[in-house]
Amino acid sequence: MRRVLSGCALLSLLILLTSLCAAADWQTDYEKSGFKTTPRYAATVAYCQRLADASPWIRYTSFGLSPQGRDLPLLIADRNSRFTPEAVRKSDNAVLLIQ
Repeated sequence: MRRVLSGCALLSLLILLTSLCAAADWQTDYEKSGFKTTPRYAATVAYCQRLADASPWIRYTSFGLSPQGRDLPLLIADRNSRFTPEAVRKSDNAVLLIQ
């Protein structure tokens, strides 16, 4: 039951982020293009960092390097600031990976 509630909390966070993105200032490059073009790597990373800077619930990090030597971005969202694997394990929260 606790995992279901945690999953609902994460889903609520994602809905909140979606509603924030609806505002012109938070539109992604893809949305601004009328869903016709996708952004380059640098623009995607900048947008991810901007989300993390705007919310205490979001942390930007990297989970490795690409074959080109670029960081592989990772956004972690948690309203209780559990941003490490150890903290999540102790909390017994569910983990949801969106790729």
